[in-house]
Amino acid sequence: MSVHEAPSETGGRHLSRRAMIRLGLGGVLGLFLLEVLGTFVSFYTPRKFGVFGSKVTIGDPKTFAIASITTFVEAKLFLSHVPEGFLAMYWKCPHLGCTVQWHPEEPTEDTLAKLGRFHCPCHGSIYDRHGQIISGPAPRPMDIFTLSLSNGKLVADTSVITQRKHWEPNQAFKA
Repeated sequence: MSVHEAPSETGGRHLSRRAMIRLGLGGVLGLFLLEVLGTFVSFYTPRKFGVFGSKVTIGDPKTFAIASITTFVEAKLFLSHVPEGFLAMYWKCPHLGCTVQWHPEEPTEDTLAKLGRFHCPCHGSIYDRHGQIISGPAPRPMDIFTLSLSNGKLVADTSVITQRKHWEPNQAFKA
């Protein structure tokens, strides 16, 4: 007979009060740890909504004017048409992950238009139409997605995010 078991009046064995409390506390602790683990996994699992994380058809490249910025919310990207070609830029700030916003009314940071620049609302990083960091704490330019042509339409692959150290003309897709 073990220490945690006591004989019953009918001759069978049952758990002592101390063993029952230990089992109960162990069960509650186990459930708590499972809940914490579930919360951790849920928090660090990317939330993909819409078409983000797949190939996204953007549209006919002829419909986008030079210096234009078009936002695609479902794909979490900005399409920038610069003289060198097209850039599909991830809207997540490389600093701490805030959503960068396009401000068409702010002074420009390039020579392509009189107004418009990207501005991170969290810590004030400012980017030009190429996604190049102009000022602020961001360590590098905005990340980009690969662009291709399919049936005459631009297609952005949002499943692969490319980090870059600085803007280079060969990063733009020529359609």
